[in-house]
Amino acid sequence: MSDEQQENLDRVSAKIGALVLGFCQRKREGGTFHMEDLVQAVQSAMPENTVAPDSSSRILRILRQQNVLDYEVISRKDSFYRVLYVPPMKKQAR
Repeated sequence: MSDEQQENLDRVSAKIGALVLGFCQRKREGGTFHMEDLVQAVQSAMPENTVAPDSSSRILRILRQQNVLDYEVISRKDSFYRVLYVPPMKKQAR
């Protein structure tokens, strides 16, 4: 992989990570969601056909491994999750 390809991959992963974190912050601690809702939220915020369907769940797992957020799987069969910890959203300047 070239340096340029790696930089592009890192940039896209960071963008997806920010979208996944924002989605979980909007759900708040104790909030629940289906993986399809997260995937749809990420895909709708990115240019068409630029996000693989499993990217959102992969990034969610990475954020958990990095202790950025935490969640539990309520139902693996239904891909149903609960947010256990998420840092508060940063206040936007007015």
